[in-house]
Amino acid sequence: MQVGNDNLIIEEILSGKTDLFRILIDRYQRLVAHIVFRLIPNPTDREEMCQEIFIKVYQHLATFKFNSKLSTWIGRIAFNTCMNQLRKEKNSLFADLYFSDDEKKDQSGGEIQFHSQITQSQPDTASEKADRNHKIQECIAQLPSPYRLILTMFHLDELSYQEIAEITGLTEGTIKSHLFRGRKLLKEKLVFEFKGEEIWT
Repeated sequence: MQVGNDNLIIEEILSGKTDLFRILIDRYQRLVAHIVFRLIPNPTDREEMCQEIFIKVYQHLATFKFNSKLSTWIGRIAFNTCMNQLRKEKNSLFADLYFSDDEKKDQSGGEIQFHSQITQSQPDTASEKADRNHKIQECIAQLPSPYRLILTMFHLDELSYQEIAEITGLTEGTIKSHLFRGRKLLKEKLVFEFKGEEIWT
C-alpha cells in the first residue's frame, strides 16, 4: 500500500487496520488545528476540540464517498464542530462570520499581494525571525474570525476557493471578499507593528 494515497488508507482502516488512522491524524492535524485555533477563542478548549473532531472523522469514515478531497471533508467536520460549539455558547464570534448586506455586495475580490515575510537589508538571526513570525501570527489573531480563518486556509493550507467554499458553506464571492478585506486589515496591522521595515515587496 502506498502511504500517500488517502483512499487506500481509508479502505485499509475500514477493513480493520485501525492503527493506520494515525497516518490521517498526522497528515491533517495541521489543517484541523488551523480551523480550531482561528474559531475557538478559549485556548483551554482547543485541544479537546481537535480530539473531538478526529473522533468524529474516525466514526464517520465509512460515510466518506470519495467524491471530494479528504482534506475538505475533514475540514468541513472541523468547521461544523467549531460552529456548533460557538452556537451553544452563543459566542459573538459566530455572528461576525457573516457580513452585513452592504458588505456582501462588495465581492470584487481585489488582489493585494500577500507576503508573510518582512524583508530587510540585513539577514535575520533565528531569534529575530521567530520573533517576527510570532508578531505576524498575533496580528492575524487580532483579525475578525472570518478573515483570519480564510487567510489561514488560503495562504497556509493552500486550499482553493472551491475547497474553502466546501468547508465553510460560503460562496466563492464571499470568500474572495473575506480575503480582500482580511489582507487589507492585516497589512495595516503589519505596517503599524513593523514601523520602518518593508513588508510587501
